[in-house]
Amino acid sequence: MSKHAVILYTIGSPDTLTPACTRDFLNRFLSDKLVVKLPRFLWQPILQTMILRSRPARLVDRYQKIFVDGKNPYLADMELLCSKLKAYLENLPQSPKDNDELASDPSSEYTVVPAYAYTGEGLSAIAENFLNQGINKITVIPLFPQYSDTTSKRPRLELLDLKNTNPQANLSIVHSYPTNDIYIKAVAQMAKSHLEDERTHLLITYHSLPQSYITMGDPYVNETSATTNAIVKELGLPKERYSVAFQSKMGPMPWLKPYLEDHVDDIQAKGVNKLVVLAPGFSTDCLETLYDLDINLKEQFLNHGGESFTYVPCLNATDEQVKLMADLLLNHATKL
Repeated sequence: MSKHAVILYTIGSPDTLTPACTRDFLNRFLSDKLVVKLPRFLWQPILQTMILRSRPARLVDRYQKIFVDGKNPYLADMELLCSKLKAYLENLPQSPKDNDELASDPSSEYTVVPAYAYTGEGLSAIAENFLNQGINKITVIPLFPQYSDTTSKRPRLELLDLKNTNPQANLSIVHSYPTNDIYIKAVAQMAKSHLEDERTHLLITYHSLPQSYITMGDPYVNETSATTNAIVKELGLPKERYSVAFQSKMGPMPWLKPYLEDHVDDIQAKGVNKLVVLAPGFSTDCLETLYDLDINLKEQFLNHGGESFTYVPCLNATDEQVKLMADLLLNHATKL
C-alpha cells in the first residue's frame, strides 16, 4: 500500500503569548512579497522601524483575550482537524454506496499534517521531509476557500520548486473552493438558526485586500462574490436582509470597500439592531474572527445601540469541515 501525505496549509499564528514570538510571525508574514507588494527599499524600513517595534505588544494583548488555557485555539483546531481527517479517510468505503458518499483510494495509506506559511518549518521543508521518507504522493489543501495571490499562490510556487528538483514526485494542490456544495451548505447551516427572526440582518465579511491588487488581476473579489451569492441562495435571503463588508484594512492606501466598521455604523443608522456576522473566508477561527469580530465589532455594535449581535463560528474541526477536506482531496486536487 502506497503512502499519501496530505498537507493542510494555512497562514499560521503565534503559538506563545510573547512579543518576540508575535514579532517573528509578523516579520515573516509582512516580508512576503506576495502579501506586501511595495518596493522592498520602501517597505522594509517602515516594517522594521515602525510596525515591528509597536505592533507585537498590542497584538499580544489581543491574543490574550482569545487564548484558551494558554493555547492558541487556531493552532489547536488545526491539529484536531488533521487528526479527524486522517481518521475519516481511514474509515471511508473503497467504493461509494450512493452519489452522496465519498470513496477512498484503496491503494493509499494517508498521513495528514498542517503546514503554516509564517510559523514552524514551512510547507517546503515538510513536503521535502516526506519525499526523503519515500512518500512521493503529496496533496496540499490551502485552507482559503477564495483564491488570492496573497494566500494561495505561495504554496503552489513552493510545490513547483519542489517538483523541479524532484520530477518523480506526485504532487497535487487544491486551487480554491468558493462554491463547493459541501462548503456552502455547511456554512449556511451554521448561520441558519440565527436568522429565523426576519428583523435580523446577515453581515458577510471577508478579509480585505488593497484595491490595487484587484486592478492587477487578483481574482479574489470575484471568488468572494461567488461565495456570497451561493450562501444567500442556500439560505433563501432577500437582498435587504444581508450585506457584505471587508475587514482588516491596514495603511493609508484604498482597500476593498465597504470597510467593515464603517459599514456596520451605516446599516445601524438605517435601522439594523439585530446582527449576525458570518466570515466564510476563514476556515478556522483566529484573531481576525475571535477578537476583531466577536469582541471588537460586537462591542462597537452594542455600544451604538444594537439589540443583539451573533458571530457565527468558522467550520473549524467540525465533521462537515472534515468531510469538505476529504471531498477536496479526493475530487478537486489538481496534479502539477
